[in-house]
Amino acid sequence: LYVGRIEPVKGLLDIVAAMGILRDKAPELFSRVCLKVIGGGRMGGGDFNGNEEIRRIRDSLCAVGLEDKVHFLGSMPQDDLKRFYSAAEALVVPSLYESFGLVVVEALACGTPVLVSKIGKMQSIVKDGSTGFSFRPNDPASLATCLQYFFAHKDSLWSGEKIRTDVTERFSWDKTAEETYGVFEDLVKNHVKGATTRPPRGGSLRPA
Repeated sequence: LYVGRIEPVKGLLDIVAAMGILRDKAPELFSRVCLKVIGGGRMGGGDFNGNEEIRRIRDSLCAVGLEDKVHFLGSMPQDDLKRFYSAAEALVVPSLYESFGLVVVEALACGTPVLVSKIGKMQSIVKDGSTGFSFRPNDPASLATCLQYFFAHKDSLWSGEKIRTDVTERFSWDKTAEETYGVFEDLVKNHVKGATTRPPRGGSLRPA
């Protein structure tokens, strides 16, 4: 499963290339794998049909004969996403850039393992070998290897319940509030340390 915006920085073409590699190197696995894509706008709407990246991905799929392996489902209401997260074997996040990766947390909260590119915050959200695996960004061969490794070792990952427990304990609202408070507390302490304790010579502390 892939969930998110559909644009070049999200790396979806790397999944197309990785599937091509699996077709050549792991045909048995290739025969059992397909990708469901959620995002890109409302199916049938102008925002979806006018998405240049969707057209580019579809053209690439047709060029290599993989059009039956990737299914675009369009955008979904937030409340429906949990059904897709829970039904998927794994969420794949091949992004070249990601500020946080909320979909990663959402999938893990449904007990679904996540395969992520090694960038930014996602590396600390997914525990390699326990809640998912990681691969090099912008590297279809690395993603293909990760897919092979995942399907060969998925039974050794934590159970869905342990995956859910881990992420909900680390990213609960209470935990988020506590860490946010800590950031402001540090800012206040640093401000007090750097504050002027007496007026400069020949001047005052009037606002500029």
